[in-house]
Amino acid sequence: LDWTLANNASLNCTVLPVELISFTAEPNGEVIDLAWTTASETNNDYFTVERSKDGINFMPVQQVKGAGTITYERMYLTVDPNPLNGISYYRLKQTDFDGAVSYSEVVAVKLKADDTHFQLYPNPAQGLVSVFFASPLNAAGTVKVHDLSGREVLSRQLEEDVHASGTDLDVSHLLTGIYFVTVQTPTSIATQRLVLQ
Repeated sequence: LDWTLANNASLNCTVLPVELISFTAEPNGEVIDLAWTTASETNNDYFTVERSKDGINFMPVQQVKGAGTITYERMYLTVDPNPLNGISYYRLKQTDFDGAVSYSEVVAVKLKADDTHFQLYPNPAQGLVSVFFASPLNAAGTVKVHDLSGREVLSRQLEEDVHASGTDLDVSHLLTGIYFVTVQTPTSIATQRLVLQ
């Protein structure tokens, strides 16, 4: 994705501070899941997720610490806990340590109730966690687990029509702490927080 430089000082830079691979906003029940992946970062202090009702006037909704300077891929996950009804617009504002900022492209999302929903049980969990679906998946997909640094620690393919019986994930090899479980199909994505004890 292209970034838009926000001040004249930044125009002198030949390398953008963040190489953004993707930025998505997806409904998940009553919240909006926000995810983005960077290929590299240079002097990146933090990201601010901004939301707009009209695609013109944006307000901050979440701030996420950046990775400073890295040369490897990193995934970020957060949520908008109080999204607007109907169509909303989201963008990423990226801020350097020196205060220079840049913006991602704008993405639109409509809050509705028919997207992928799942539950984790137990949560908090030890050793094994079950993923239960509210309705059959309309296409094959994947379930992935990421740690707080965005590193993928577990992945499993899901068959179409997986329903209430769900699937079990062996997390006994993972350290205690907070993780994010993401279920993704070609048409939807949903993420929930998982606590391992």
